[in-house]
Amino acid sequence: MSGTMAKPALSTILKKCGSENSKELKIKALREHKDNISLMELFKFAFDPRIKFLLPQAKVDYKVTLLLDQDERLYREVFKLVNLCVLEENFTDLDGKGRKVITHGGPTKRDASSGEIVASMSQLQRERIFIQTLESIYPSDAEMLMNVKNKQIGIRGITENTVRLAFPGMIYGDIEFLSKNKMFIPDELREANDNE
Repeated sequence: MSGTMAKPALSTILKKCGSENSKELKIKALREHKDNISLMELFKFAFDPRIKFLLPQAKVDYKVTLLLDQDERLYREVFKLVNLCVLEENFTDLDGKGRKVITHGGPTKRDASSGEIVASMSQLQRERIFIQTLESIYPSDAEMLMNVKNKQIGIRGITENTVRLAFPGMIYGDIEFLSKNKMFIPDELREANDNE
């Protein structure tokens, strides 16, 4: 019988990495999954300060899936989260004035009165999509996703600092985050920032 072995749920991977005894071993375990694109995207949604979920901070009521073999579902669903977010960036114009630019991840339209680009998906639609996602994925992945929407992972031993040290340069603002928190800045991240 030939077939591919099922991938473990993303939360299962992170629980295993988080159970390592030291920060160095956790970082090493996380780096073993550097080619897992879905996991890297999940980290960006959780820790990139520019990404804001357009969902309530409160815990959402949903029905836990009873379906078997949902371990891999979040691998696909994580890419749909962009429809539930905005990307907020601050820029300085040539005249020195700062401005905030908001990019909607989901469908957009131009507001007839103000001319601004706004999300065309209603708040109710976004919340419904999020609940449907939670109800379709592996139960511990759903718990983790609830935390991700509130900008954390919620798995013991997996912190923003650990993820940033494991994957320097992957998440926006690494240098600022590590400096602000008086953390060690890896040489490869310092060199990459100097070359920009």
